[in-house]
Order: sequence, then structure tokens, then C-alpha cells
Amino acid sequence: MHCHRSNLVRAATSATLAAAAVMAAAPPAAAGPGATMVMQYSADAAAVGSTRNLVFTLTNAIPAYDVTFSWEVVLPSDFTQPGVPSSTCTDTTISDTPPASGGGGGPVIPGGERSAAQSGILYVNGTMTSLQPTCTVTIPITSAAEGTYTTCTGIDVGNITGIDLSGCAEIRFAIAHPARNGAQ
Repeated sequence: MHCHRSNLVRAATSATLAAAAVMAAAPPAAAGPGATMVMQYSADAAAVGSTRNLVFTLTNAIPAYDVTFSWEVVLPSDFTQPGVPSSTCTDTTISDTPPASGGGGGPVIPGGERSAAQSGILYVNGTMTSLQPTCTVTIPITSAAEGTYTTCTGIDVGNITGIDLSGCAEIRFAIAHPARNGAQ
């Protein structure tokens, strides 16, 4: 009987050590930002008054996990939105009103206590599920003024949570050349 108990103790110890090794090798549930994001305009140049898009493409860096994200973007003062922003990401809101709480389960975006929207600021928050390796947030824009406009992380895009983003996107609006018959 002593031999049998000793074998049981060894088996239990081995099982415990094996489980600990498996748990140590498993990825943590919260391993920092779970997604990367690239922003770009749908064209490098456009005719004044034509509609183009500011597109944010998110990629899930840890496909086994859902990613909750939020950010705000300040659009150039010459921009207007000729259409409604959209997203292919799950449970995503895009609003010109600061969230009272971090929609999609995210944190409260600073300024969420403001009672009125500030012109040109959009607040984006949502979730990218583990079944969704990529998704996009699309903001239609246009400008009635000629100019080159740059949108940069840390200047125009801020309060970022749940995603890694760096870099800038640029678009130039110009008066359409008469030879193009006003083609946009």
C-alpha cells in the first residue's frame, strides 16, 4: 500500500507541475494593445467639393481575444462630413458627442463630461471580436477650400486605447482643372 500511495503522490505532483507549465505558457488575457491601426485617406488628391474618406483599418494582433478600442479624431476646420461615418467593427459608435462612458466597454474618453459636442471632433469606440481579424472605420469628408490637409497621431488623433497607431495621413483638395469638365 505504501508503494501505491507514493505512486499517487508522484502522479499528482507531475500533473500539478504539467498544469503549471501549460498555464505559464498561455498568453495573458490582457497583453497590452490587442490591435494595430493604419489611417489613410481614400485618395491623395481630390477636387474641392468631392467626397473622399478618412479610413482607419484595424488589425487584431491577438486573434484569440476580443479587442475593445476607442479614440477621438479632430478633423481639419475646412472639412465637412457629407455622409454618415460607418464601421465594419462590431458594436462600434462614431459620434460627435463625447461618450459619458467608454462605449464598447472601453474607458471614458477625457472630455466625456462635456455636455455639448465640439465642432470637428469625432469619438470612436467599439469592439473587434476574435472572429474578426480586421475591420474599418470610415469617415466621409470633403472640403470647400483648396489645401493640403494632414491628420496625425498625437495631434489630430488622440486618447487612443486598445490599439497601436502612429503616423500621418494626407490629402490635397484642389479646384478641378477645366479640361476635366469638373470631374471629381
